[in-house]
Amino acid sequence: MKSQENIWLYNNLTVILGQKNGFTEVVIHAPKEILCDITLTWKIAVPESSRVLNDHWERTYGDVSWHKPKTSEILPWYFMEITEKEEINRGELTIQRYQSIINL
Repeated sequence: MKSQENIWLYNNLTVILGQKNGFTEVVIHAPKEILCDITLTWKIAVPESSRVLNDHWERTYGDVSWHKPKTSEILPWYFMEITEKEEINRGELTIQRYQSIINL
């Protein structure tokens, strides 16, 4: 992918990253492609004290736990993270949910 600022281009695909009302907004324009998956990866330092709590693809099968994050771990939809300094809730926010939040 070729990039300029917060815009990435590849064939007929455009990905734009931005900030909006405190959220990271990801806009994907793919007029000639059918998208099956979208994978977002951030290269950030993970504090040694970091622990994550996530479920098994929106369902709990008795495998939920606070544990050290693994680079191979998939965190679908949402998860919680705690460190010595903060508690963080992270997750995907669809446009419909976003609109319901800002219209409250």
